[in-house]
Amino acid sequence: MWSAYEASLEAAPDGALIAYAHARTAVLVTTNRDCAQLARRLRLARVIWLQVREVDAEATMVRALNWLGTHRLPDGMVLRVGKNAEPVVLSPLPAGGDDR
Repeated sequence: MWSAYEASLEAAPDGALIAYAHARTAVLVTTNRDCAQLARRLRLARVIWLQVREVDAEATMVRALNWLGTHRLPDGMVLRVGKNAEPVVLSPLPAGGDDR
């Protein structure tokens, strides 16, 4: 496990974080909507989007890990995990698409 800071990527654009995770067959965890949407367009890395404020991220990550204990997140897909809703695997977006 590593953070963007530990990988010297704290100032890197979202695309670089996604490519870094993909190259290492890692799962990128973010609370950043724009990063999650870019990942849906790029279809490279597996991404967990914690759709919560950072203060709620730890509890929400536990829910994501519980989901991953019984499900598989396919390569190039984004798992959206909200504060109370069930985790959802989001469909990829077209290159110029957006899902609000």
